[in-house]
Amino acid sequence: MKMKLDVDKLREFRHAIEVLLENPEDFKAVAQAVEERDAETYQAVLARLKLIPICRWVCRWFCTKVSVFICRRFCPEDVAVKDTVEEMMEFAHVTLRITEDPKVFREFLGAYDRQDIDRWRSLVEEYELRPFCRQLCRWFSFYRCRLICQEMCPRMPEITKVGRIPVEQIDTLGYADGPSYDGTSTPPDDYSMGRGHHPFGGKVLINGLFNVSSPEKYRVEYSTDLSSWNHISANIKNKEPCLNLGTMSPDANGWYTVSEMCDPQFLTILNTAGMEGTHYLRLTVRSGGSDFFSEAVTVMVDNTAPKIDLQNLMILQPDGDLEEIFCGGIKEGQGKLRITYEVHDENFAYFDIVAMGANSLTIPIYSKSYGGNPSVKGETGYIDWEPWKEAKLIPCCYLIRLAAWDRTIVNNMSFGHGSHRVTRFQAVEIQ
Repeated sequence: MKMKLDVDKLREFRHAIEVLLENPEDFKAVAQAVEERDAETYQAVLARLKLIPICRWVCRWFCTKVSVFICRRFCPEDVAVKDTVEEMMEFAHVTLRITEDPKVFREFLGAYDRQDIDRWRSLVEEYELRPFCRQLCRWFSFYRCRLICQEMCPRMPEITKVGRIPVEQIDTLGYADGPSYDGTSTPPDDYSMGRGHHPFGGKVLINGLFNVSSPEKYRVEYSTDLSSWNHISANIKNKEPCLNLGTMSPDANGWYTVSEMCDPQFLTILNTAGMEGTHYLRLTVRSGGSDFFSEAVTVMVDNTAPKIDLQNLMILQPDGDLEEIFCGGIKEGQGKLRITYEVHDENFAYFDIVAMGANSLTIPIYSKSYGGNPSVKGETGYIDWEPWKEAKLIPCCYLIRLAAWDRTIVNNMSFGHGSHRVTRFQAVEIQ
């Protein structure tokens, strides 16, 4: 399997290195800050150069390079490593030895952290590990670089919920699984009833976290290609018990003022009218003159109701001929009632055909769900129904109803609570 390359991040990283090379003093300051684990200086330089969004890539590059210098000082003898699985097994045994006792592991880790060359070398000699000195050092450096860069780089803003669905429940194609965080707006998945793999439609609530110190402004944007972004300009009406009553409105560029917020996690409302297909959302937070960007969240948008057709009812006679029912009905012995239908939707959920009679009498005839398979887009076919075999049947006038739903979370509520639903009817007298 090929490794997926984040081309956009790679471009940002290349730009960051170019900027630092153009500013040698900043380059040296960043290198020293990483080596000394001086997060304040490191973040200040990157923020001034507007490189905070690529913070961890830059940190790992510098940390990896610093670790090469450290390991060269710790282990001046560069022992050739045999390129064999057997050598890997030898190093695995070494790893077991120094991790068997946590005290020993902490001794090595402490020596690396303090850059205590004498202590490191004495431990290597004590445990007879000279052939593996640099390998051990690089292993510790990899472990420490991961932790160091977590400390050096602030958490970026993040979108946490879309349409009341936690983003952890939205897959890479933008489809959401239930339940919603409140457990009621979107119930748990039930493929047999068409619930699951939800796109979004209508007006969609967006929640998030700033995760940066002293946030001043924020905006939420959407895109279809991750290159051009459109800001969301919804007016937010603050209600009691919020102290900031009134309407929170963004400026011409989509920026909301943080101090005017009521709920610190409720960001805005995306009106998806006229939107279809794959879209991306991102949150940008401004603090101290720098912009901090969230990772993009993929969402599938669907504002189109299912397309359905219920053709004129026919009588399938015992000899196999079909006779159309105009304004009349069907009597026992004439044959079966043929019901021809067509249902299609890109996000098809469920459809059913029922007979509806007097006094709320409903007789199920046929139903179908997408069954958890998003490639199922509906069904075209017919049913030859024998009404007289139904125990509940009472001779009467009936409406044959075809109803179809899609899986869209509409206005933050799902199937059974607000998904797109369409119906068609044909009348028939069953005698």
